[in-house]
Amino acid sequence: SDLITYDAIPESLVTANTNVYTTRFYNLLLYACLVEASTFVKANQETKGSYLQAYQTLLETALQEKEARKTDRNIDNNN
Repeated sequence: SDLITYDAIPESLVTANTNVYTTRFYNLLLYACLVEASTFVKANQETKGSYLQAYQTLLETALQEKEARKTDRNIDNNN
């Protein structure tokens, strides 16, 4: 499973008005919750599969964005 890592711990979802999850990756957060919730509400496999596919697509996009930011930082530091 892929993980998104951060240089600093983001603020809590409970206490912060906004954070990286709610401003940049809100759909990723939504589909992660839908995938988990689908187990508890006994969603059919088609629905759960749809949520999982959307989550995986959004996760890949977020990971690519993270890598691009990392590359940009490295280029800036080498100049």
